[in-house]
Amino acid sequence: MSDAPILSIKNLMVEFPRAAKAPLVVIDHVSLDIQPGRVMGLVGESGSGKTMMALSAMGLIPSPGRALAGSVVLNGVDLLKKTEAELRKIRGRDVGIVFQDPLSSLNPVRPVGSLLIQSAMQHAKCSRTEATERAIEMLNAVGIVNARERIRSYPHEFSGGQR
Repeated sequence: MSDAPILSIKNLMVEFPRAAKAPLVVIDHVSLDIQPGRVMGLVGESGSGKTMMALSAMGLIPSPGRALAGSVVLNGVDLLKKTEAELRKIRGRDVGIVFQDPLSSLNPVRPVGSLLIQSAMQHAKCSRTEATERAIEMLNAVGIVNARERIRSYPHEFSGGQR
């Protein structure tokens, strides 16, 4: 296993401007490294900045917030120096995020497989047929029984853990 981190956040500082007040610093010089093949947990009380750290790592700081200082380096590339168009090519292919509440990310009127197929077509640049097979493989890989049939299931038809 390589010693180089797959994701390295160094001295990240994120702020939000406020009318007639000093900006609100929500991430204050935070650093962390994630090594390949390792799992890292980020814990803290509600409002402590866990989600903002994850959003920052994905280049998804909500407007009007901004990264004031630091770096977010993924596989040797500083994501804070990338344009939105460049970040869209990286997200979903090289890095992804799984939010705490999956129902807020899953469209209740679309089958779960459609999201997986759309993502594969966009990031892997493959045909719908190839993307469907990849989606079935992904569902199988995470232990979804009867993945070929379940790809047409809606979010409410999956258990909380499956979502």
